[in-house]
Formats: sequence, C-alpha cells, structure tokens
Amino acid sequence: MEDKNKQYQTSNFNPVFIVGPQRAGTTMLAAMLDRHSRISIPPETLFFHSFIIYYEDNKSTDSREEMVRLALAYRRIADLQLREDEVLEHFSQYEKNLKNLFRSILETYTKKQGKIRAGEKTPAHLLYVPQLLKLYPEAKVVCIIRDGRDAVRSLLRTHWAQPNNPRRFGLLCCQWNDWVQLALNYSKKFSSQQYILVKYEDIVRDPENQLRQICDFVDENFEPMQLNPSLKSATIPERETEWKGKANAGIDRSRLQAWRREAPQQQLWEMNCRMKKALKNAGYNDIELKGCPLQQKILLHIKKVPYYKWVRPISILCLRLLRFFLLQKTTRVQNKN
Repeated sequence: MEDKNKQYQTSNFNPVFIVGPQRAGTTMLAAMLDRHSRISIPPETLFFHSFIIYYEDNKSTDSREEMVRLALAYRRIADLQLREDEVLEHFSQYEKNLKNLFRSILETYTKKQGKIRAGEKTPAHLLYVPQLLKLYPEAKVVCIIRDGRDAVRSLLRTHWAQPNNPRRFGLLCCQWNDWVQLALNYSKKFSSQQYILVKYEDIVRDPENQLRQICDFVDENFEPMQLNPSLKSATIPERETEWKGKANAGIDRSRLQAWRREAPQQQLWEMNCRMKKALKNAGYNDIELKGCPLQQKILLHIKKVPYYKWVRPISILCLRLLRFFLLQKTTRVQNKN
C-alpha cells in the first residue's frame, strides 16, 4: 500500500481547514491535527471573516508590502508571529491578490514549524466554505459540530458572551441553529472528497478511530502522538489559554452531554424549544419539553418569535427605537435636574 505521507509537489496547495460552530471542539481537533508530524494548524486568523474588511478599511495602496504589513498588524494574524520579509518571500511567487496572501501566510507559518502541510482553524470560516473550496480546489474542509445545548452553555461562560444580556441567550441559540443547518447542507452540496462533517461527541467517545477517519479524509497517516496531550500545540496563543487551554489537556469525557447534569430545567426547556429542529436534523435526542406545563410551553414559543429569521430585522429595529426613546427620556430627566 502506498504511503500517504508522501512529499507533495511545491506547486500544490492542499490545506486542511477546520470549521464549525463556536465551542464545538474546533480547538480540540486543531490541536490533534497540529501534533501530526506533517500538518501545521496555526492560531485562528479570521482572514475571510474579519481581516478582509479590516484590510479594505485601512489600505492606502495595493502593493505587496502594504498587503503583508496590514495582515501582520491584524491582531489575530499577529498571533502567528511571522516576519514581513518571510511572508513576502512566499507572496512574491504568486499573483498579487488576497487569495495568495492568505496562502503565503499559511505556507510561511508551516515552514517555520518545520511542517509540510498547511492548515487553519477559524470556526467562523464555516460561513465561507464555498469560497474556500473555490479558491483552493485541493483543500480539505473538516467541520465539527456539537450538541447545541452544550455549545450554548459553554458560550455563556465566556467573557465575550455578555451573560447578563437577556437577549444573548436567544441569539446564541439562533446562531447555533443557523450554523449547524449550514454545516448539514454542505454535506449534501460538496463531495465527500472535499468536505467531512464530524461530531464532537464521537471524537470524545472514540478518539483514535475518529481521528484515523479524519486523517484518511485528508490523505495523511494517523500518528499515535496526535492523541498525546503532553505534546503541546501551538494552535492556542497564550492570551487564549484561559478559555481554550483545556483543548491542549487531552480528551475530557466528563463534558459529554454535560447539559443533562448541569442545565437548570427552565434553561433546558428553553434550549429544546429554540433549537429543536436543528438538534433533530443533526441527530441529537431528547429534544422534547418533557414535564413543561402548557402555559409555560406557550410562553416559550412566544419568546422565540422575535428570533425567527424573517422577524429578526423587525425585532432589531424595534429594539433600536426603544433604546433611542429611552435615551431621549433619560436625557430630558437629566436636563430637568
């Protein structure tokens, strides 16, 4: 049998992209793949999701030097700790555009890590999978999803989630619904040679078998050291260790279906009500509102209405108008005093 770990031609660019909803285990999977002797997964760059907007807002010229300078000044790409001359060396080989700028950044980082195969993990690049596969036809996309009840509860514990904002919970449920449905749709749209959908729960239950399948998908041989947590991965920058550090600590089976043990009954009813359809489509069970009183069920469905896709723009407009009138009222009271 031919060894999959063959040297790729330098003209090829066949990166491994890891995407998925937030708190779905993308960092855990990135650390596993980054421990591979050939694959390099840098800290997330947000290149397509945020950097391109930053670039368009800040560029003064379209020179290669300016493009590289702005990229390395962007906070998320700065985590890769690359030098301008290193990236320019790669970038000068290709046509001058953002597609090749991204390629050059990944290739430079991969070379510095002493690896051969470039990769990248940005959860929000799930929204750009069609563009990624069009720009880089030889790329492999690994999408990981996790039970929305655990993902949303995990998000609520992060410092950026605004846990005291009553709307945040509903918005996080909506985002999970949208992103998981997108991940499922891609499975039908793209070939099994380009895109694979995996579950966090399956990896945690049987990490070696699942990782072997993922390595087979990306045309690499599985290496046992990928499951060795003592081999730290550079995919987690130091400033993110507070909320991502566990991904470097190995498999934590205690987080499987943590919602069953930890979610308050009221919150569980709300999550099942808001995410029922997407949970069912993704193959997750126990999504009924067991024991929920009829009056409470009606109230839960009413609270869900402002978050329907077609209602959201109206809800946002009404919220902004309400904030405006409250601000005006507060200003008038202060002026009187």
